[in-house]
Amino acid sequence: MGGNPSFLAASPDKTRLYAVDENNSEVLAFAVDQASGALSELGQRQSSEGNGPAYVSVDATGNWVFVANYGGGTVAVLPVLADGSLGAAVDVESPGENAHAIRADASNSHVYVPCLGSDLVAQFDFDVATGELTPMPSDAALPAGTGPRHLEFHPSLPVVYVIGELGDTVTTFAVDSDGALESVGSVSTLPSGAAPDDNFCADLHIHPNGLHLYGSNRGHNSLAHFAVDPVTGALTAMGHTATDGNWPRNFGIDPAGNLLLVANQQSNEVVAFALEPQTGALSPLATSATGSSPAWVGVVPLPMQ
Repeated sequence: MGGNPSFLAASPDKTRLYAVDENNSEVLAFAVDQASGALSELGQRQSSEGNGPAYVSVDATGNWVFVANYGGGTVAVLPVLADGSLGAAVDVESPGENAHAIRADASNSHVYVPCLGSDLVAQFDFDVATGELTPMPSDAALPAGTGPRHLEFHPSLPVVYVIGELGDTVTTFAVDSDGALESVGSVSTLPSGAAPDDNFCADLHIHPNGLHLYGSNRGHNSLAHFAVDPVTGALTAMGHTATDGNWPRNFGIDPAGNLLLVANQQSNEVVAFALEPQTGALSPLATSATGSSPAWVGVVPLPMQ
């Protein structure tokens, strides 16, 4: 596809894949061959409405694609057309400096944007009929220097987790009935004695069973593992697993919860780990060389034939 495809997202039915081209500030759509997984580009590439798009996601209906522009500090909502291709953005917002991710919650009525340069998570109400984002009365602030990068939703509790790229933390937020976030505590992603100045957190994912949360440490080159309280969602540090490579920018857990894949960006490889669902323990399986600077890895299951 050319450029710098720094992030991907599949449609809910897994028949479409969307990508951001960071170099050209575009969003692309692909059809996914349901037998082979091969991709074919759909329609016209659309502007991301900002510089350096770093994140793309799809709403629960599959009718809207969200994009966050790290360089421009903007986010945009693009409509998905009947053939799965994209139309021009219907809404563009400026939530804060260095917008690094954008995701809708399970209700599909609220959208959250971690803004690394502003130390906040911007909060929006989302109109699924029009694609419009309406800023909520306030944003969720984090301590100066946190650098919120990615967020993750608990699969069953009203809890959101945010990883801080600059502060080496995971912050837990409770979600109220209006969708607003309230911080209830933070934990470090690093072991005691590690050098925080040499580390920059990146990605964050929760196991499908809701019992284990993982965050990636670039520099320390590890995955931090946290046990998740099944009633409150509170985190307890459980240790670290080396990613067997350099600079784990992104990782993904397969939907069955038995496999975790890590993209080590500076060592140009993907490392596969077996994941034990009850204990959360990780065991290395294989390392696969990739092209230069892998920035995203995930598992997109195809519908049963």
